[in-house]
Formats: sequence, structure tokens, C-alpha cells
Amino acid sequence: MAAQEALATREFFAQHPVVRTRDMDEARHIVARKLCDHKLEINGRRSGLFVRHNAVTGKNISVNYLRYGADVTVDPGQLGSFYLFQVPLSGCANIRHRGEEMTATTEMGAILNPNRGAVLHWARDCSKLLLQVDKTQLEEVARSITGAPLPGPIRFQMQVDLTNGPGRQLKRLVMACAQATENGDLFAGQLAAKDLKAEEDLAHALLTLQPSNISHIIERSDRRANPREIRIAL
Repeated sequence: MAAQEALATREFFAQHPVVRTRDMDEARHIVARKLCDHKLEINGRRSGLFVRHNAVTGKNISVNYLRYGADVTVDPGQLGSFYLFQVPLSGCANIRHRGEEMTATTEMGAILNPNRGAVLHWARDCSKLLLQVDKTQLEEVARSITGAPLPGPIRFQMQVDLTNGPGRQLKRLVMACAQATENGDLFAGQLAAKDLKAEEDLAHALLTLQPSNISHIIERSDRRANPREIRIAL
């Protein structure tokens, strides 16, 4: 319980701030430059708004910490060029995506696909780790696994059970990456071979641990062990 409370109050990557602001327009503008253009509206009282966005960027991924401090609605439409794995650290967020609806919590994460619209309602106490993965790189890793052209766009199942099985393992890998980054072991400056390997391992983990429309192809093709670099960090 103490570990969960510490995680809920922890602000990751504080040494890599993107924005600190109480101004909604400024927050939308700066967060959009890092992630993607979006609409941002405050639901109810504005007084609690204090946006904290920190991020560490590699070549094909970025790892972000984001908290709004107020009840807000975020409408990014289609992400376009990247997948977004969301791991709530505290609070909850209601998400509509691909005609489905769910509530993301510390026990249930979410993956947004780039070619489907999304609308998110963040509660005032919600903070998240966001793993942003470049679409082109993910497709390259998928082709390297299957050894064949892809049948079409990769579409992940939205809900990720963070408490059991593959979803729990996926969360542990992302948290290990975040901790390694905090320790200065990953993405500490000029990109090194271990950073690029970690990026590939994270993409590989998404493809092999989270159900998608190509899972059946991957299961026939992939017999590799769990990602080595992030296992070492973990």
C-alpha cells in the first residue's frame, strides 16, 4: 500500500520539464508541440488547473509524465503518427476510442491507435505515464518479427489489464524504462546503442504482449525471449 501511495504522488522526469502552467491555452499549445494538436476544455472549476508535463525523448519513442490538476476533456482526434500507451499512476480517466468506452485506472491502462479518434476525460487527481511510440518504427519491428509485409494498419486492443499476465508485464517494462531514465541509465543525452535497443524492446513488448489484429501472425512467428535491456534495468 505504501509503495502504491508513493507511486501515485511521484512526479517522473521532473528534471526534464516541458511545461508548468495554470493557463489552459498555454498548456494546450505546449503539450501539442510535444504530443499532438488537441482541444482542451476544463470541466467545472478552473481553480485547480496546474499542468505538469515532463518528457524524455529518444529517436522513436518518448516517455511522458502528465497531470492536469483539474477535471479536463482532451480531444486529440486521431493521433496520426504514433501509438500512445497510457499507464495511470493515480486517479482515473474516461476514454472513448474506436467506438469503445472504458475507464483507465491504476489497474487498467489503455493503448490509443493512431488512425482512430479519441476523447479523454481526465479526473482532477489523474496523473499518467505516457509511452509514445512512432508508428513507422512499430511497423518496422512488426515486420522484423513476422518476416512478411503487414496486412494493414496495426490496431491494438484498447484495454490493458495492468494487474495480471501480459498487461502486468508490459507495465513493469514501461516502469523499468522510466526508472532507468530517472537514474540516468537511458536517454541521458546523445542517443547510445542501449537507448535504441530499449526502444526496439519496448516496441517488441507492445507487439507481443498486447492483443492486436496481427497477434495471430506474431504468435506463429516469434519465439524470442523477453526484452533483455529493460529486463536488466528492471
